[in-house]
Amino acid sequence: MKGRASARPGRGPSRTGVEARPSEKSFKQAAEKPRRTGNQRAKCALAPQAGCLCYHCGKPPAQIGSVRTAAFCFFASVGLAVAGLLPLTTSELCLMFRSGYTVPTIEAELTTRHFADELDEAKRKQLIKAGAASELLEAIESGKFAVPNEDLEKTRRKMDENDRERALIAEQAKKNDAIYQKQLLRQRTRIVKQGPDAIADVSKGNLVRFQDGNLVSVSDDDLAEKKIYGLYFSAHWCSPCRKFTPKLVDYYNQAVKDHPEFEVIFVSSDKSADAMATYMREAGMLWPAIEFGKLANVPSLKKYAGDGIPDLVIVDATGKVLADSYVRGKYVGPERVLDDLNSIFAQTASTQVAANR
Repeated sequence: MKGRASARPGRGPSRTGVEARPSEKSFKQAAEKPRRTGNQRAKCALAPQAGCLCYHCGKPPAQIGSVRTAAFCFFASVGLAVAGLLPLTTSELCLMFRSGYTVPTIEAELTTRHFADELDEAKRKQLIKAGAASELLEAIESGKFAVPNEDLEKTRRKMDENDRERALIAEQAKKNDAIYQKQLLRQRTRIVKQGPDAIADVSKGNLVRFQDGNLVSVSDDDLAEKKIYGLYFSAHWCSPCRKFTPKLVDYYNQAVKDHPEFEVIFVSSDKSADAMATYMREAGMLWPAIEFGKLANVPSLKKYAGDGIPDLVIVDATGKVLADSYVRGKYVGPERVLDDLNSIFAQTASTQVAANR
């Protein structure tokens, strides 16, 4: 999704300078290999710390869910087709072209398994876009790869059975994804131990801020009057973060004048203390931050982090979430949170006015 960064730069081409592509063997193995879903989903071994995206696949888990559903259903259906030597469909031919299959290999598959679809104009355009040559299209249209008449009934029954199994697989994949998303949501809604000053209690002794060009410790008393916090998960290496941070700096500099009960706490996803300090200095962050060497001391704060950065989460002093860059698992961005924060301030002001009457 646009506007978020993965934890590390994307992988480039192979050492030979040629982008690797799957072989025919790996294509079939992928179709036949059991896949983990839901509670069985293995955590990516290359996944970075909380608050960042998986740089192995380049997507946040929330987005991985929808992609995983489509991929799982497709390859499961391919596995069923390979197992039963069902005729190839237009979608499967398109995937074979995009996966790097050679024309002779595709023709050999068509000769063995035949072609199931009627090649109308829409399907013809799909195949041309995927890389099919006119000679192959003409061969398909001529009936060269059509299912023999004596096998039509048997093939139709197999394909109907395959469709039913595919529907069951798709339904199960959706259920597994729903379970996974609920687990993510539960994890993200776990808040620090309830108390009137829960956020301040967790942060005490762990905060630093820039003062006269140096990082200095923040007095515990500095949070005594704070009632609303913005937990800002960000990093210097993240270009979307560097784009948004100046907006947050401008907003903060004005907000703290009008709303002294508000504070931002920076929770860094940088790779080193120097990188974090450089980021804070260059961006002009005047708010406190969790000291880099003490990030491990605040796991309860890091649980508020979403699947990607920049991520801004607004909480009250007790730790209750008031606004979030993620809404029901969907990334809406930190700019939306600033709009929500304006509403929160307005509502707070109205409540105070009513209380003073």
